[in-house]
Amino acid sequence: MTRFAMRSVLVLPSAIALTAGILAAPAAAAGVADGPRASAAALPSCTHFTDIKVSKGVVRYPSVGANTKDIKCKLQLGDHNWGVVALQQWLRFCNDAKQVEVDGIYGPVTRDVILWLQASKGIPADGVYGPQTMEILGKAVYQGNTRVGCSA
Repeated sequence: MTRFAMRSVLVLPSAIALTAGILAAPAAAAGVADGPRASAAALPSCTHFTDIKVSKGVVRYPSVGANTKDIKCKLQLGDHNWGVVALQQWLRFCNDAKQVEVDGIYGPVTRDVILWLQASKGIPADGVYGPQTMEILGKAVYQGNTRVGCSA
């Protein structure tokens, strides 16, 4: 076998493997992989809040758009919007997270509280608010702009 043929035999399989890895990476990054993180990654971002009626008033849920009732969304580190305000109100007033400032910024403190609550309730702890996390949180109840209590 010539030197050129020998080099081709060694280089070609490496190039094919590298190309396959590069092509597979975007699929995993897009949330195609298995597991709860993949499904949360595929969710749209919560950008506002939606009022949903409960027996004593309304609960302001993070949502995709204002008053859309589309509450299947996510919030994560770096988000800054009204959906984060609704989440931070829940955390501060109904989940004993007095260290959380209600400022609409999903920063390290908000993420760490979410991580702790996820781990303490036995759901995958990734620090991202999504449908599973929504289920475990107490929620602030309002009548007009007055907080009147919490609901499960």
